[in-house]
Amino acid sequence: MYVYSIVTVFITLSLYCFLDLEVISVTNLFLLPLSFILLSIMLNKDFVLIENSISTSITIPISLPAIVFLDPLLAGLYGVITEFFMINRSRKSLIKVVFNVSATGLVVMLLAILAQKGFAVGEFNIFSSAYFLYIIVLGMMYSVLSNGLPFLAMLLQNQRFDSQSISAFSATLKTSSITIFLGLINVFVYHHFGIIGMAISTFLMIFVKPTIHFRYILNNEMATFTQFVLHVIKLYDPITHSHSERVKNWTIIIGKEMKLSNKEIHELSQAASWHDIGKIEIPNELINKAGKLTEEEFDIIKSHPEKGFLLVKDMHFFKKYLPVIRYHHERMDGKGYPLGLKGKEIPLHARIMCVADSFDAMTSRRSYKQGMSMAEAVEELKRCSGTQFDPGIVEVFIRALQKEYGIHFEGWDKQVSNF
Repeated sequence: MYVYSIVTVFITLSLYCFLDLEVISVTNLFLLPLSFILLSIMLNKDFVLIENSISTSITIPISLPAIVFLDPLLAGLYGVITEFFMINRSRKSLIKVVFNVSATGLVVMLLAILAQKGFAVGEFNIFSSAYFLYIIVLGMMYSVLSNGLPFLAMLLQNQRFDSQSISAFSATLKTSSITIFLGLINVFVYHHFGIIGMAISTFLMIFVKPTIHFRYILNNEMATFTQFVLHVIKLYDPITHSHSERVKNWTIIIGKEMKLSNKEIHELSQAASWHDIGKIEIPNELINKAGKLTEEEFDIIKSHPEKGFLLVKDMHFFKKYLPVIRYHHERMDGKGYPLGLKGKEIPLHARIMCVADSFDAMTSRRSYKQGMSMAEAVEELKRCSGTQFDPGIVEVFIRALQKEYGIHFEGWDKQVSNF
């Protein structure tokens, strides 16, 4: 319904702009929009975030001058053709292609109408601060709408609204917003030097593109590497893999209740995937031993945080996750391992991971034990609050669990602890 609504509004607005179109020269009708389209295709390449399939491109440097200087119908035509050539049609169904093209055309056309009406009413001087601010506002609106409409479609399709998706959208929006400044430059260049001047300016911007795309390159490399290593862990030790996935869920619940930023929650959930990476250097027969460990065997198990830290410490990707990997078994009373850190010496994310990790270990079923009920695990968290666990985090976690599963945890599904 949402997709069809966007397509319908786009077609309706196009017809309105067509009927309102004044007689214009052949140059303005064909050559000018074509020039904008060629410049946009030259500057851009659709770039996809592997982690959640959100795609982005650098369109504002060309789209902003198109919005300001082209007739709304021609601006919409520019948006449609540019989007059609830039999206990866081999990976999208026909309806997705139609939606993306319609959404882009709609956004560009709508903003072109606002620009046309606004400049007509305001009679701005191009060198005035009001003109400058109005262009900035148009650029921000373009950034939000051009990214927001596809993002909303993705949420409706996946039927989920999680921190990871929000973080990815936020990163896309930030990168898109950075290019507003480049669009502003092109507006002034086009005003003074026409399409030739803007072509030269755009050519110079091509050298900036790798810097702008670096964020996405880094995220994709991280996502690809994460998928590969987690696949290896799953083959080597399915129990550790499923444990990490559940811990990720608990850390997100804690992070949201603590009102951490979306970026911080995303980093915390990613750290959950890696917190036990050191276990790949622990003999499998010890990890899955059906019975009590000897003191020597437990010492080997206890080495996994330090082994994990040493394994990834020189990898740039893991810098932000190192405190969680190394310190998630430290205790508030200083009796944890590997370094015996105490209280606030332990980084916040590691203290959160300690609670989430321990809670999952208590509630999960193993070959050698039955998992606790949620109520029993909560009582254990309370008992060890202040000694093993951060009391504030325990309090937040219990409050979040009660919101999710009921005051007495009556909504707890035991199967959740064993997926």
